[in-house]
Amino acid sequence: MAHMVMTETYNANKHEYFTYHLQIASAFQKDCEKLLISFESEDDLSFKIFAKTWRNMNFSLIFNGTELTEELKFFTESCFSTIQKYIIFCEKTAIRVGAFYTLYGVYFKQPAKHKIRIRCTVEIFKLILNLAEKMHEKGTYDVPYLLQKLKLDSAFKLVISPSTYALEGRFMWQEKELKNDIFEEIKQGDPFLQTRTVLQSQEFYGLDSIWSVASDYVDGLRKYGISEKFCEGVTNLPAELEMLLNDMKNSGRSSSELKDNVQKLKNKAFTSKVSQYRS
Repeated sequence: MAHMVMTETYNANKHEYFTYHLQIASAFQKDCEKLLISFESEDDLSFKIFAKTWRNMNFSLIFNGTELTEELKFFTESCFSTIQKYIIFCEKTAIRVGAFYTLYGVYFKQPAKHKIRIRCTVEIFKLILNLAEKMHEKGTYDVPYLLQKLKLDSAFKLVISPSTYALEGRFMWQEKELKNDIFEEIKQGDPFLQTRTVLQSQEFYGLDSIWSVASDYVDGLRKYGISEKFCEGVTNLPAELEMLLNDMKNSGRSSSELKDNVQKLKNKAFTSKVSQYRS
């Protein structure tokens, strides 16, 4: 009887539940990122270290306060969708391994007798298989072992589409396509990513425009008899900017190196901007 009352309440206020769970999913993603970053900093891909990080961040309490059956299903599936983003979009092995461990942990931590299965496409499942194979080749067997446990428990529900189609799709989390919004707050504070975004933009300050401006400006310089040496410096400016950007990307990106490289990029880009006004 109590379950029927809760179900009626849920159906009557479905839109409020949907909005509420979008907020919860966003909060879960932030917690998930903190967990993955903390695990990555350990420089150890073993499940033992991940479990220690999981406990330290109290992830064991993830389902506390989830009372309705419908709410539990909605929240669990949204967690699975969020975790899969880090396997799909992140290139760092430690983060992807941590995401797989998180997927494993959330699945087996469910407080229900009949667990919600992990809904994923064949393409995503192949990424998980490739990750397990990669870890096996490196002599790290935790991932392939835990993957076998998930498979034996029939944890994965393979589907043809990442979206779920239904008459009331606008109320469903799975209706949303997975998008690459991982580590957004960290990206906002990363000088390299900020600089790359500016230089690759389509505005004047971007590299594409600098190439065009530099070429036109050099033509003007030569017309007024400016030395060829100076002209070559302006011609090579966009290429030098790209080289500095690539150096920043491929280096360890220590704070001091970032500061120096960002300052060089700013100086060169500013010079180009001033040159355009002069022309």
